[in-house]
Amino acid sequence: MSTEYPVVAILLMFFGLPLIVLSLPLAWIWSRHKQRMLEIRLKNEGGANASFQQIKALRVEVEALAFRLNALEHRGVGESDLPNEITSGE
Repeated sequence: MSTEYPVVAILLMFFGLPLIVLSLPLAWIWSRHKQRMLEIRLKNEGGANASFQQIKALRVEVEALAFRLNALEHRGVGESDLPNEITSGE
C-alpha cells in the first residue's frame, strides 16, 4: 500500500503537471479568440445600428413635416401658398 503513493506522484509529475502547464496557453488562446469574435459581432451590429438610427431620424423628420403640413392646412393655407420645399418633397 505504501508503494501506491510514489506511483501516483510520478504519474502526476509526468502527466498532470505538463497538462496544467500546457492548459494555460490554450486557455489564453481560447479567451482571446472569444474576445475577437465578440468584437467582430459588435462591429457588425454597430453598422446595422447606425443604419437603424438613420432610418429612425428620417422617420422623425417625415413625421415633423407631416405635422407641419397638417398644421398649415388647418390654418387655411392652401397648397399654392406653401413653400416649394414642402410641396415638392425636396
